[in-house]
Amino acid sequence: FYCQLSTELEKLKELGAQLKQHCEADETAFVPKVGEPCCAQTSGEGAWYRTMVKSIHKDSVAVSLVD
Repeated sequence: FYCQLSTELEKLKELGAQLKQHCEADETAFVPKVGEPCCAQTSGEGAWYRTMVKSIHKDSVAVSLVD
């Protein structure tokens, strides 16, 4: 459960735009490690989010949203 102040909405939108730009431009290989922060893209809407690696499986990585 996360809350975000409506007064900070523009800053949040700008952060999202910067995150998207960075993640789509960076082609550096990433090897996830449990406990590390990373960016993850949703499969439905394609948005990028700041996340934390929770567990690593053979064909997937479980993450939790930071915000």
